[in-house]
Amino acid sequence: MKLDKSKLEALSSLSDEQLWAEIRSIAGSHGFSLPEAQPSREDLGKIRAALSDSEKLNLSGAIRILNNYKRGKK
Repeated sequence: MKLDKSKLEALSSLSDEQLWAEIRSIAGSHGFSLPEAQPSREDLGKIRAALSDSEKLNLSGAIRILNNYKRGKK
């Protein structure tokens, strides 16, 4: 999968609310349903860190964070 670095940078610069809305939108367009309630600032920070380092982006790790959040785990 080819990742657009400028899009990743744009996502990582969004507010917490905007970032979560975008994540939910992207997930929904791929058949995933995520809760409306926003994750903790710490979890969003982990997502931002993954987005800002596209060279080491770990999609399975990002999916694991989202799945854990969806299941109510921290």
